[in-house]
Amino acid sequence: MPEWDSRVQEHDNLEHARSMRIHAGLLKPFLADAVDTVVYLIKKGSSVPLNYGIPEEAWTEKKVKLNCHAPLPKYMKMVLR
Repeated sequence: MPEWDSRVQEHDNLEHARSMRIHAGLLKPFLADAVDTVVYLIKKGSSVPLNYGIPEEAWTEKKVKLNCHAPLPKYMKMVLR
């Protein structure tokens, strides 16, 4: 049933994006950007418990230096304006 799981995941992503777009007060043309942002955030997230850690630290087993001024993807900049 991998096809079913894929369809459910796509539906969930679309629902998350719709909710995010409405909450941000964006018009319908921004739905595609919201979907891109949802997929980006899901891919960057972890699928295992990290005990309040950072995914990069778990993957590399090295201390990660956080930079609060890291550039955002283009579609996230549009949403945050």
